[in-house]
Amino acid sequence: MNPSQPPHGIFEHIDSPTLNWTLGLLILAGVLLLVFAIFVFIQSRLAKQKAEKLLRKDPWEELLLQLGVQKNAGSRQQLLILSQVLRKALELKTKQPFTAWTSTELLQNLAEKDVFSSDFQMECAEFLKLADLVIFTEQEHPDGDLVRHYQQLVEQWIERMKVGQSL
Repeated sequence: MNPSQPPHGIFEHIDSPTLNWTLGLLILAGVLLLVFAIFVFIQSRLAKQKAEKLLRKDPWEELLLQLGVQKNAGSRQQLLILSQVLRKALELKTKQPFTAWTSTELLQNLAEKDVFSSDFQMECAEFLKLADLVIFTEQEHPDGDLVRHYQQLVEQWIERMKVGQSL
């Protein structure tokens, strides 16, 4: 073997134009594949963000949806849900932790803050007293008309709080 000549085989074709074109096409295909993968990744992230944005609802609308769902429950369950939804709405309105407070603490806070009218405070006290009586004792459940009355009343309160009207 002559050391100045490469051995017989692939090395004889290294300087061929076909090999240069093939190598160039492979590099181009790799770059295009990388660009396509980056494009797909970015599009999937954007789609995920858009889906998350659509899933986030207005908290007031969620409260009203909860009221609509509970209409088929028993009166004890309805009063429990009405009480919870009212407390969440008051939290949204005032930024106070009404869901963590007892009804007595809630009413004391409403009276101290003077944000709500005395009529609202009186109606709210009547509702919470009835709800607590039914939820926490073995008292007889109120009739459906009374529960429907409080259902409508709580819906009205939430609608008014949602648009910023005073109660």
